[in-house]
Formats: sequence, C-alpha cells, structure tokens
Amino acid sequence: MLPDNSLLLKCPFCGKEKEVLSLMSGNTIHGRQWSDLKSVYPMLPKVSPIQKCPSCGKYYFAENVEKRQLPSGGAGGGFLFSFPPFYLCQPRTAMC
Repeated sequence: MLPDNSLLLKCPFCGKEKEVLSLMSGNTIHGRQWSDLKSVYPMLPKVSPIQKCPSCGKYYFAENVEKRQLPSGGAGGGFLFSFPPFYLCQPRTAMC
C-alpha cells in the first residue's frame, strides 16, 4: 500500500474541509473473500462513502461533494477513514 497525498472533501453544509485517505497503489495479499461476496483486503483500505463533517456534525456522501488533492508534501498523515463505527452508536438510531 502506497499512500498518496490526502484528499480534501468540502462539506456541502458548512464549507469546512475534511482530510481523507488517498491511495497511490495497493494489493490484495492476504485478502479474504466469502461466498456472500464480502471481501477484506488489509493492504487496500477503503474510505467510507458516507462522511461526517468534523465542524457541523452533518453526514454527506463523499462522491457528491467538491474534492481537491493536497499538494505534494502537504499530506500530514492526519487523514480519516470515516465516522465512528455503528457498533459505537446507541441501539435503534440511524446515525451516531
């Protein structure tokens, strides 16, 4: 896995930018696949398609927002994969 410069996603609600992971390359070594088509590849992590704004707390789809890549040397490694996992949420709630 070779990380690339981070992507900045602009929140459609408040306009604050969030830094997320971007990969230059990855591989499927030690990957696991199940009969229900679920697959896990440790060396090829995925960024969640649903993101939570760290400023206003609203959720949005990453594919529907303005994106830009940090310039070379600007990646601080502070990227985020997604919002907290659902198992940390209270029961019977749609979002944390």
